[in-house]
Amino acid sequence: MTDSRPSTAITLFAAAIIQSAILGWIVWDRIDLLRTGRPIVLDVAPVDPRDLFRGDYLVLSYPIARLRTDLVEGDKDFALNDRVYVGLRRTETDAWQAFSMHHARPQLTGEVVFLRGTVTGVSGPATGDVPCTGDCKVVAMRFGIESYFVPEGEGRRLEKLRNDNRLQVAARVTPDGEAAIAGLIIDGTLRYEEPLF
Repeated sequence: MTDSRPSTAITLFAAAIIQSAILGWIVWDRIDLLRTGRPIVLDVAPVDPRDLFRGDYLVLSYPIARLRTDLVEGDKDFALNDRVYVGLRRTETDAWQAFSMHHARPQLTGEVVFLRGTVTGVSGPATGDVPCTGDCKVVAMRFGIESYFVPEGEGRRLEKLRNDNRLQVAARVTPDGEAAIAGLIIDGTLRYEEPLF
């Protein structure tokens, strides 16, 4: 009968090294995104106060996360869980607004960013201030930047600022469309900046 202890120790050591490498890669990927991603500013939409705050997280919603297919360029036919790339352009107020939606990321040209997301719902026909032209639908999306950890005791104040339209999100976006929140902007001033470490 052979002794399996050295083999078990080597297996455990290898597993620990692999887990550490994976964790290190995840941390480095996030740091690299925040350090080198293209900076953008996103307007935040008010959220129903009955579903606001859980623990020390601020729930964020964006106007770019619900788009009418007849009011933007690009692809029009989306289904639940589809990958989507939303084209953004900077406005006069420095906030970035959506102008297109695509199944595949188009080439970047000029002052354009494509934010990668997942379709969470499609409804229609769309209603609103602008009459629907043709077969228009509303596409709802998530981009992975819908919640933000805030310092303890700051959540209620930030919720109020968000609901009063005084809060914006400073984000960073990689060329392939991955986004991360870099900080919160209150009344035009960056207040909560995400540390790299």
